[in-house]
Amino acid sequence: MDAFIDSTIQLLIEWGLPGLFISA
Repeated sequence: MDAFIDSTIQLLIEWGLPGLFISA
């Protein structure tokens, strides 16, 4: 589960931050 959580957090960092700029 830890690996799954780590990959999920990494996706949030990679796609979430650019998403904020796109939606802003």
